[in-house]
Amino acid sequence: MGGQAKLTPVYLCDFLTGFLGCFGAMLALARRACEGGIYHVQFSLAQSAMLLQRQGLIDGFEDAPG
Repeated sequence: MGGQAKLTPVYLCDFLTGFLGCFGAMLALARRACEGGIYHVQFSLAQSAMLLQRQGLIDGFEDAPG
């Protein structure tokens, strides 16, 4: 499989988007507790997919299952 693109699991973008959204909400709540105020958290499925794509592939996993 040398040189061919490899697909990530389909749910990876969904998981990452949910994780980043929850992380942003927790940061906003912590900041509100310390400083007060109102905070708006935005997250995007497309931006999460682009973040994953920018990370590239890791070499050395040719024998990994799946």
